[in-house]
Amino acid sequence: MSGYTDKDVTFFMGLYRDQRCAEVTLGRVREHFSDARVIVRSDGDNGPANRKLADRYDIEYYEEERLFPVENGGALLARVFEIVLERPTRYLFKIDTDTVVHRRFRLLPKRHRVRVLRDAGSRPR
Repeated sequence: MSGYTDKDVTFFMGLYRDQRCAEVTLGRVREHFSDARVIVRSDGDNGPANRKLADRYDIEYYEEERLFPVENGGALLARVFEIVLERPTRYLFKIDTDTVVHRRFRLLPKRHRVRVLRDAGSRPR
């Protein structure tokens, strides 16, 4: 599908002690998807630098407790879906602070699917 709009797309980023990379990534997301929903959830790394990112890039910012450690089980993933499903869009892209966004997507799938993209150098086992 090539006829999508920014309103069809949500980007979700977890943030923990990596504001510098996050700033570059959020700038690139906004450069190519100016009206897309962008969510950043701070995983226990709360502070004024994160709030400045939220203001600068017009993102939904959630300042929350640390859930990433394994002892929390699936709490982090459950929280991601709670946040995203408050206002679902057709497409959800989970990005990291070091994700590089070069351009808009040329094509997106027509049907609903869950996909995990791996590093190009990795091979399934």
